Amino acid sequence: METTADEVVTKVNETMAVPPTGGPTGEVLEETFVEKVVLWRDLKLSGAIFGAVNLICILTLFLKYSFLSVFSFLVMALLVASFLFKNAAKLLEGHLGKDNIPQPSFGLEPFQAEAIQAKVPQIVDFLNENITKIRDVVTCKDNKTTLKALGATFGVYLVGRIFPDLVLFYLLFLAAFILPKVYELNKDEIDKAAAQAQARIAEESAKAYKIAEERTREYSDLASKKLNDTASPYLEKYQPQLDTLRQRFSTAAVSAPADPKGAAAAGTKTE
Repeated sequence: METTADEVVTKVNETMAVPPTGGPTGEVLEETFVEKVVLWRDLKLSGAIFGAVNLICILTLFLKYSFLSVFSFLVMALLVASFLFKNAAKLLEGHLGKDNIPQPSFGLEPFQAEAIQAKVPQIVDFLNENITKIRDVVTCKDNKTTLKALGATFGVYLVGRIFPDLVLFYLLFLAAFILPKVYELNKDEIDKAAAQAQARIAEESAKAYKIAEERTREYSDLASKKLNDTASPYLEKYQPQLDTLRQRFSTAAVSAPADPKGAAAAGTKTE
Protein backbone atom coordinates (compact mmCIF):
# COMPACT_ATOMS: atom_id res chain seq x y z
CA MET A 1 0.00 0.00 0.00
CA GLU A 2 1.44 3.37 -1.04
CA THR A 3 1.89 6.15 1.50
CA THR A 4 0.50 9.53 0.53
CA ALA A 5 2.25 12.82 1.17
CA ASP A 6 -0.29 13.81 3.84
CA GLU A 7 0.38 10.61 5.77
CA VAL A 8 4.12 11.24 5.59
CA VAL A 9 3.58 14.79 6.88
CA THR A 10 1.54 13.45 9.79
CA LYS A 11 4.23 10.92 10.68
CA VAL A 12 6.98 13.53 10.48
CA ASN A 13 5.05 15.92 12.70
CA GLU A 14 4.37 13.18 15.25
CA THR A 15 8.05 12.20 15.25
CA MET A 16 9.36 15.74 15.60
CA ALA A 17 6.72 16.91 18.06
CA VAL A 18 8.18 18.04 21.40
CA PRO A 19 6.12 17.74 24.61
CA PRO A 20 5.09 21.07 26.13
CA THR A 21 7.12 20.33 29.23
CA GLY A 22 10.28 19.90 27.14
CA GLY A 23 11.33 16.47 28.37
CA PRO A 24 10.02 12.97 29.05
CA THR A 25 10.23 13.46 32.82
CA GLY A 26 8.29 16.70 32.77
CA GLU A 27 11.30 18.95 33.34
CA VAL A 28 11.80 22.06 31.21
CA LEU A 29 14.85 21.72 28.96
CA GLU A 30 17.02 24.84 29.05
CA GLU A 31 18.48 26.07 25.79
CA THR A 32 22.24 26.02 25.45
CA PHE A 33 24.30 29.13 24.79
CA VAL A 34 24.73 28.22 21.11
CA GLU A 35 20.98 27.70 20.69
CA LYS A 36 20.26 31.06 22.29
CA VAL A 37 22.73 32.76 19.96
CA VAL A 38 21.68 31.19 16.65
CA LEU A 39 17.96 31.48 17.51
CA TRP A 40 18.41 35.19 18.38
CA ARG A 41 17.01 34.91 21.91
CA ASP A 42 19.22 37.83 22.96
CA LEU A 43 19.17 40.32 20.09
CA LYS A 44 22.10 42.35 21.43
CA LEU A 45 24.39 39.35 21.86
CA SER A 46 23.41 37.62 18.61
CA GLY A 47 23.57 40.91 16.70
CA ALA A 48 27.02 41.70 18.10
CA ILE A 49 28.42 38.29 17.17
CA PHE A 50 26.74 38.31 13.76
CA GLY A 51 27.97 41.83 12.97
CA ALA A 52 31.52 41.23 14.21
CA VAL A 53 32.00 38.01 12.22
CA ASN A 54 30.47 39.57 9.11
CA LEU A 55 32.78 42.56 9.43
CA ILE A 56 35.84 40.33 9.81
CA CYS A 57 34.86 38.12 6.85
CA ILE A 58 34.07 41.07 4.59
CA LEU A 59 37.37 42.79 5.40
CA THR A 60 39.41 39.61 4.88
CA LEU A 61 37.56 38.12 1.90
CA PHE A 62 36.60 41.15 -0.17
CA LEU A 63 38.91 43.95 0.97
CA LYS A 64 41.91 41.60 1.26
CA TYR A 65 42.98 42.58 4.77
CA SER A 66 44.80 39.92 6.73
CA PHE A 67 42.89 38.25 9.53
CA LEU A 68 45.60 39.13 12.07
CA SER A 69 45.47 42.84 11.23
CA VAL A 70 41.64 42.92 11.33
CA PHE A 71 41.53 41.07 14.65
CA SER A 72 44.17 43.36 16.17
CA PHE A 73 42.34 46.47 14.97
CA LEU A 74 39.03 45.28 16.46
CA VAL A 75 40.69 44.50 19.80
CA MET A 76 42.32 47.94 19.81
CA ALA A 77 38.94 49.58 19.05
CA LEU A 78 37.35 47.65 21.91
CA LEU A 79 40.11 48.66 24.34
CA VAL A 80 39.93 52.32 23.28
CA ALA A 81 36.14 52.36 23.68
CA SER A 82 36.40 50.70 27.09
CA PHE A 83 39.12 53.14 28.18
CA LEU A 84 37.11 56.18 27.12
CA PHE A 85 33.89 54.89 28.69
CA LYS A 86 35.57 54.03 32.00
CA ASN A 87 37.27 57.38 32.36
CA ALA A 88 34.21 59.32 31.22
CA ALA A 89 32.14 57.40 33.78
CA LYS A 90 34.51 58.50 36.55
CA LEU A 91 33.98 62.12 35.54
CA LEU A 92 30.22 61.71 35.58
CA GLU A 93 29.99 59.88 38.91
CA GLY A 94 29.76 63.15 40.81
CA HIS A 95 26.80 64.36 38.75
CA LEU A 96 24.84 61.16 38.02
CA GLY A 97 25.88 58.91 40.87
CA LYS A 98 27.89 55.71 40.64
CA ASP A 99 24.82 53.45 40.73
CA ASN A 100 23.25 55.20 37.73
CA ILE A 101 26.19 54.49 35.40
CA PRO A 102 26.08 51.02 33.77
CA GLN A 103 29.13 48.81 33.98
CA PRO A 104 29.36 46.69 30.81
CA SER A 105 30.90 43.24 31.12
CA PHE A 106 31.01 42.49 27.36
CA GLY A 107 29.64 39.02 28.11
CA LEU A 108 32.84 37.96 29.88
CA GLU A 109 31.17 36.23 32.78
CA PRO A 110 33.23 33.78 34.90
CA PHE A 111 32.61 30.07 34.58
CA GLN A 112 30.65 28.26 37.27
CA ALA A 113 32.51 25.19 38.54
CA GLU A 114 29.29 23.39 39.48
CA ALA A 115 27.80 23.87 36.03
CA ILE A 116 30.97 22.61 34.33
CA GLN A 117 31.24 19.56 36.61
CA ALA A 118 27.60 18.68 35.89
CA LYS A 119 28.39 18.64 32.15
CA VAL A 120 31.55 16.52 32.45
CA PRO A 121 29.78 13.08 32.41
CA GLN A 122 27.76 14.09 29.35
CA ILE A 123 30.91 15.29 27.57
CA VAL A 124 32.77 12.07 28.43
CA ASP A 125 29.88 9.91 27.20
CA PHE A 126 29.65 11.97 24.01
CA LEU A 127 33.39 11.65 23.34
CA ASN A 128 33.47 7.91 24.07
CA GLU A 129 30.48 7.25 21.84
CA ASN A 130 31.98 9.13 18.90
CA ILE A 131 35.44 7.63 19.42
CA THR A 132 33.84 4.18 19.26
CA LYS A 133 32.05 5.10 16.03
CA ILE A 134 35.24 6.46 14.48
CA ARG A 135 37.17 3.36 15.50
CA ASP A 136 34.49 1.12 13.95
CA VAL A 137 34.68 3.11 10.71
CA VAL A 138 38.50 3.10 10.56
CA THR A 139 38.76 -0.62 11.37
CA CYS A 140 36.05 -1.37 8.78
CA LYS A 141 33.77 -3.14 11.23
CA ASP A 142 30.86 -2.60 8.83
CA ASN A 143 31.64 -2.28 5.12
CA LYS A 144 28.54 -0.21 4.43
CA THR A 145 29.37 2.35 7.10
CA THR A 146 33.00 2.58 5.98
CA LEU A 147 31.94 3.12 2.37
CA LYS A 148 29.53 5.86 3.47
CA ALA A 149 32.36 7.55 5.39
CA LEU A 150 34.59 7.23 2.33
CA GLY A 151 31.94 8.89 0.17
CA ALA A 152 31.46 11.65 2.74
CA THR A 153 35.17 12.41 2.93
CA PHE A 154 35.38 12.47 -0.86
CA GLY A 155 32.49 14.96 -0.89
CA VAL A 156 34.32 17.13 1.64
CA TYR A 157 37.42 16.91 -0.56
CA LEU A 158 35.45 18.19 -3.57
CA VAL A 159 33.93 21.01 -1.51
CA GLY A 160 37.40 21.95 -0.29
CA ARG A 161 38.61 22.19 -3.88
CA ILE A 162 35.73 24.50 -4.82
CA PHE A 163 35.59 26.78 -1.78
CA PRO A 164 38.53 28.22 0.18
CA ASP A 165 38.49 27.55 3.90
CA LEU A 166 37.46 31.07 4.93
CA VAL A 167 34.68 31.24 2.31
CA LEU A 168 33.34 27.90 3.49
CA PHE A 169 33.45 29.07 7.12
CA TYR A 170 31.58 32.25 6.19
CA LEU A 171 28.87 30.35 4.32
CA LEU A 172 28.43 27.94 7.25
CA PHE A 173 28.30 30.87 9.66
CA LEU A 174 25.57 32.60 7.66
CA ALA A 175 23.62 29.35 7.42
CA ALA A 176 23.92 28.80 11.19
CA PHE A 177 22.54 32.26 11.97
CA ILE A 178 19.81 32.32 9.32
CA LEU A 179 18.45 28.80 8.70
CA PRO A 180 17.53 27.83 12.31
CA LYS A 181 15.53 31.03 12.81
CA VAL A 182 13.82 30.68 9.43
CA TYR A 183 12.90 27.10 10.29
CA GLU A 184 11.58 28.10 13.71
CA LEU A 185 9.34 30.79 12.16
CA ASN A 186 8.10 28.56 9.33
CA LYS A 187 8.30 25.12 10.92
CA ASP A 188 4.92 23.76 9.76
CA GLU A 189 5.34 24.85 6.14
CA ILE A 190 8.93 23.58 5.94
CA ASP A 191 8.03 20.23 7.53
CA LYS A 192 5.14 19.75 5.12
CA ALA A 193 7.28 20.68 2.11
CA ALA A 194 10.12 18.41 3.29
CA ALA A 195 7.71 15.51 3.81
CA GLN A 196 6.22 16.00 0.35
CA ALA A 197 9.72 16.16 -1.14
CA GLN A 198 10.69 13.00 0.75
CA ALA A 199 7.60 11.20 -0.49
CA ARG A 200 8.29 12.39 -4.04
CA ILE A 201 11.91 11.26 -3.87
CA ALA A 202 10.84 7.87 -2.50
CA GLU A 203 8.29 7.52 -5.31
CA GLU A 204 10.78 8.47 -8.01
CA SER A 205 13.43 6.21 -6.48
CA ALA A 206 10.99 3.28 -6.54
CA LYS A 207 10.21 3.99 -10.20
CA ALA A 208 13.89 4.28 -11.07
CA TYR A 209 14.68 1.03 -9.23
CA LYS A 210 11.86 -0.76 -11.06
CA ILE A 211 13.04 0.54 -14.44
CA ALA A 212 16.64 -0.43 -13.66
CA GLU A 213 15.52 -3.90 -12.60
CA GLU A 214 13.51 -4.36 -15.82
CA ARG A 215 16.39 -3.10 -17.96
CA THR A 216 18.84 -5.38 -16.15
CA ARG A 217 16.60 -8.39 -16.73
CA GLU A 218 16.12 -7.38 -20.37
CA TYR A 219 19.84 -6.97 -21.03
CA SER A 220 20.59 -10.22 -19.18
CA ASP A 221 18.13 -12.14 -21.36
CA LEU A 222 19.51 -10.46 -24.46
CA ALA A 223 23.10 -11.32 -23.50
CA SER A 224 22.13 -14.93 -22.74
CA LYS A 225 20.38 -15.26 -26.11
CA LYS A 226 23.32 -13.69 -27.91
CA LEU A 227 25.73 -16.07 -26.20
CA ASN A 228 23.61 -19.10 -27.12
CA ASP A 229 23.34 -17.94 -30.73
CA THR A 230 27.08 -17.44 -30.91
CA ALA A 231 28.02 -20.71 -29.22
CA SER A 232 25.45 -22.98 -30.91
CA PRO A 233 27.30 -23.32 -34.28
CA TYR A 234 30.53 -24.26 -32.50
CA LEU A 235 28.76 -26.77 -30.29
CA GLU A 236 27.11 -28.38 -33.32
CA LYS A 237 30.41 -28.42 -35.20
CA TYR A 238 32.42 -30.06 -32.42
CA GLN A 239 29.66 -32.21 -30.98
CA PRO A 240 31.02 -35.48 -32.51
CA GLN A 241 34.47 -34.88 -31.02
CA LEU A 242 32.91 -34.10 -27.65
CA ASP A 243 30.85 -37.31 -27.78
CA THR A 244 33.98 -39.31 -28.66
CA LEU A 245 35.90 -37.80 -25.74
CA ARG A 246 33.03 -38.45 -23.39
CA GLN A 247 32.84 -42.07 -24.52
CA ARG A 248 36.59 -42.58 -24.06
CA PHE A 249 36.49 -41.15 -20.54
CA SER A 250 33.55 -43.39 -19.69
CA THR A 251 35.34 -46.49 -21.01
CA ALA A 252 38.53 -45.60 -19.11
CA ALA A 253 36.57 -45.09 -15.92
CA VAL A 254 34.87 -48.50 -16.24
CA SER A 255 38.06 -50.40 -17.05
CA ALA A 256 40.11 -48.73 -14.30
CA PRO A 257 40.60 -50.87 -11.12
CA ALA A 258 38.46 -49.85 -8.19
CA ASP A 259 41.23 -50.50 -5.61
CA PRO A 260 44.77 -49.59 -6.69
CA LYS A 261 46.29 -51.60 -3.79
CA GLY A 262 44.30 -54.70 -4.77
CA ALA A 263 45.37 -54.33 -8.39
CA ALA A 264 48.99 -54.05 -7.34
CA ALA A 265 48.67 -57.14 -5.13
CA ALA A 266 47.04 -59.05 -8.00
CA GLY A 267 49.90 -58.08 -10.31
CA THR A 268 52.48 -59.27 -7.78
CA LYS A 269 50.71 -62.64 -7.35
CA THR A 270 50.59 -63.20 -11.08
CA GLU A 271 54.30 -62.62 -11.33
